[in-house]
Amino acid sequence: MINKYLKIIIVLLLVANATFAGNKIGIYDLRYTLQADLSTAQGLNLAWDDVHAVATLQGVVNRDTPRLYVYFVMEGNNDIDGYWWNKYSRKGEWLYGRETQTYRTMEELFTAYASYIEGVVVYDGNVPSTSNVASSVAGIENLVAIRYDDTPGSLYDRLVVHGPKLPVKRWLLNPDGTCSNVSLFLVRPRILLNAEINIIT
Repeated sequence: MINKYLKIIIVLLLVANATFAGNKIGIYDLRYTLQADLSTAQGLNLAWDDVHAVATLQGVVNRDTPRLYVYFVMEGNNDIDGYWWNKYSRKGEWLYGRETQTYRTMEELFTAYASYIEGVVVYDGNVPSTSNVASSVAGIENLVAIRYDDTPGSLYDRLVVHGPKLPVKRWLLNPDGTCSNVSLFLVRPRILLNAEINIIT
């Protein structure tokens, strides 16, 4: 009889612990991207890829309740996101008392929130408009947007090929990185518009 009650208590404690853990707000600091050297391809890719992927992740995981807070916006030396966090975590405010969990790397962050997303939509960095489509698809289908780049150490390499190995649910280019019909469709209107402008002028 005691054994039965002990099992019930253990189950209740596990459920309570899972609920409590689910109430934690993840913290991720994206301000390192503000220091990236945008005059280099590596710096530009780091800033764009990380900010875009985190923005789509944050949009999905925060849909029902606050789960992820990102530090990114600075105005000179003024930490805008720090200001809002401090304001809304004060006593009497809506984030007061919420426990936090800080994530140090993109791999840690996306591994922690993998259960909240369905996977990845991969887009073509050579066709910039596919990033806009990827953002829209990500919001509709609970995905995160990641630019295709098979270079070792790229975000695609760290989150899709290795690391948490997030599954690709939508390709906006061919899986080998070559241009797809989707990419061509998004490029053609611009080409046609330029041709029409040249004809008119």
